[in-house]
Amino acid sequence: MPHVRQTAPTASRPGTPGAGPRVSAVFIVKDEEDVLEASLAALGWVDEIVVYDTGSTDSTREIAARHTGTVVEGFWDDDFGAARNRAAAHATGDWVLTVDADEVFVGDPDGLRAALDPAVGCHLLLVDNVAGGGTGEATVTKSMASVRLYRRGAFVWSGRLHEQMVPSTPGVDLAAATPVPGARLVHSGYLTERMADRGKARRNLDLARLDVAAAERDGRPAAEVALLRANLSRSLGLHGDHAEGLEVGREVLASGLLSRSGAASLAPALVELAIALGDGDAVDEMLDAWLAVDTLSARPLARKAYVLALRQDVRATLDVLDQIPETAVDGQDVRFDRTEIAPVEVWALLSTDRAVEAAEVAVRAAASGRASVAPARLVGVFRDAGRPLADLVGVIDETIWSGLALEAVADGSRPARVFLEEMDAVRPGDLTVLLSGASLARALSIEEAVAWSVRLRTHGLAERCPLVAISQDPSQDPRQRAIAAALAVDVYSDERALPGLEAALADVAPEHEAELASHLEVVAPGLVSLA
Repeated sequence: MPHVRQTAPTASRPGTPGAGPRVSAVFIVKDEEDVLEASLAALGWVDEIVVYDTGSTDSTREIAARHTGTVVEGFWDDDFGAARNRAAAHATGDWVLTVDADEVFVGDPDGLRAALDPAVGCHLLLVDNVAGGGTGEATVTKSMASVRLYRRGAFVWSGRLHEQMVPSTPGVDLAAATPVPGARLVHSGYLTERMADRGKARRNLDLARLDVAAAERDGRPAAEVALLRANLSRSLGLHGDHAEGLEVGREVLASGLLSRSGAASLAPALVELAIALGDGDAVDEMLDAWLAVDTLSARPLARKAYVLALRQDVRATLDVLDQIPETAVDGQDVRFDRTEIAPVEVWALLSTDRAVEAAEVAVRAAASGRASVAPARLVGVFRDAGRPLADLVGVIDETIWSGLALEAVADGSRPARVFLEEMDAVRPGDLTVLLSGASLARALSIEEAVAWSVRLRTHGLAERCPLVAISQDPSQDPRQRAIAAALAVDVYSDERALPGLEAALADVAPEHEAELASHLEVVAPGLVSLA
């Protein structure tokens, strides 16, 4: 039997708990200590939190107990639907909000409460699935609408994997679910690190196979089996079984047994499987199938533009881009913004010498929190467009600011360093930018090192002075080391540079001594004599 551990109630929560219908947030968890705190902290506005633990061996239950008095020590039986039902049985609110430990609520709680409609009985939330993020791998966010809010008792969950809600009372219909504006869940479970650490792909594949086998054995309706086989196709792909996943998915799609929304969910996954296999004909086939079923044509068109860009087909890419609107919203309030494919559009425009248009696309993308091309490349784009780089740097959204600075550091080229300098000009004293500049000491010219030293010292970061760093770097030309050290000692009286100065002077070749002496006399008169 599950055991409910009652703990002391938490302090009063921010927001407006108790105002209007009561909302219970319900979790099923196991070994989620790395993500659960953030998820629970974002739900301070709900009236109740239920955490159903299926056998954690880490500090998951202790973390949960800091946020709620209802921590259920439950069990796991390889069935997500059954676990969700057991968890929901402990909720007492009017409405149940289903949340996973690796999801964080973002939005307006009062607006969410106002949107709850008992006559409808269920509502959609946008879920931003963040994937990728491994070494050398971009982070990609794909949004989808999912029924996560429902009147308590109106639905039950069914299915071991990719569990579905099933009405349990008359008069409620999932198809009638309406979106909640201004609220979403940000899901990190598909980040490469989390997928690898937890063997999630293997687990999901095993559960998907069990679901299909059970449905076929029990003689379930063909449409239900088709939906479970679609889940199996996706799980095969996530596990790396691309060919089998594509074969299974193709059969399901061709059967016509999926609803339009089900087909629109499966088709993009099949496109990715075909891309992974390098099967160009299958990619085109699946793109056409996706375009035929998606109510928001911008999504498959955007992916088609990406595929054409991979094939280096500039003209075809531009033709598809011409068909894509700036913004579009489907019936479930999932929004598409053309800046999502800014890298493709900038590439295509630059390939046809349209730098002015490319610069404008890059500006819109940066303001929307999306990077278009690498910082070093952007410097060239704005130079060719005859436009100040500040037009772009000045509108960069906070969400990509640090990432662009770090990307410039990883590049280290002179154009990348120019981009960093512009970032400092736009936001003087920004710590990320200052530390990024300091980390490039080995790549800096003496003139650049002087400029970054001024910036860093002005903001209390003398310990990161590039002049001192260059003076201490034995891989640098001894003449550069000596000049950097002399400047640090003469201008800033920084004695940390003295050992480097002495070592550099000892390493200078005799034929370079006279030239170096003249340079040192200019930058630090009387400091050094090579006679």
